[in-house]
Amino acid sequence: MKLKLFGLIVFLIITPQFVGAQNTEPSPTPINVGQIMRLRNINNVKIQSQIDARNERKEERIQAREQKREEIQAKLTEKRQKRIMGLYARINNRIQAASQRMTKLADRILVRLDVLDGEGEDVADLVADVGSAKDLIEDSDTMLVSLEGTATDMLESDEPKAVYPVIKDSVTGIKDTLKDAHSILVSVITQIRGLRVGGVE
Repeated sequence: MKLKLFGLIVFLIITPQFVGAQNTEPSPTPINVGQIMRLRNINNVKIQSQIDARNERKEERIQAREQKREEIQAKLTEKRQKRIMGLYARINNRIQAASQRMTKLADRILVRLDVLDGEGEDVADLVADVGSAKDLIEDSDTMLVSLEGTATDMLESDEPKAVYPVIKDSVTGIKDTLKDAHSILVSVITQIRGLRVGGVE
């Protein structure tokens, strides 16, 4: 009996301690909603800041590429303008040289026709032909002056390719005009030789 009583007392003493030992885990802290929202807002601000910085860097790269493209385009435009002016200068020099040669030739032919006229030859038609040739040479000079304006327009144009056919047609027209003048002068020279041969005979 004493033994049972002793066992019961021991059981009663130990059981509360054991139960207390099982419940020693800390109780969970209550959730602080305000603190969570503040942390979330801080994270959102950081993320937005990173996005803004990335977009800013992207915009800077785009602007740098655009600036580089404009610089390259400006250099190409400058080179194109120099090339066009160089081409125009060569064409202009050639045409002026041809025009001057034919003008001198026409003047020499007129001197020879004056001599033949003094010798009693009928050279009125030949003089008129030389006059026509000189008119064509003057027309080519006028066309050349007009071509200079067209070349300037081409340099200032945003679409130089659109102006190029006009210049090409103008150059072709000038060359054809000078060729016509040259043909007339050659024909006159041939007829003068015929007159001299006829005179010798």
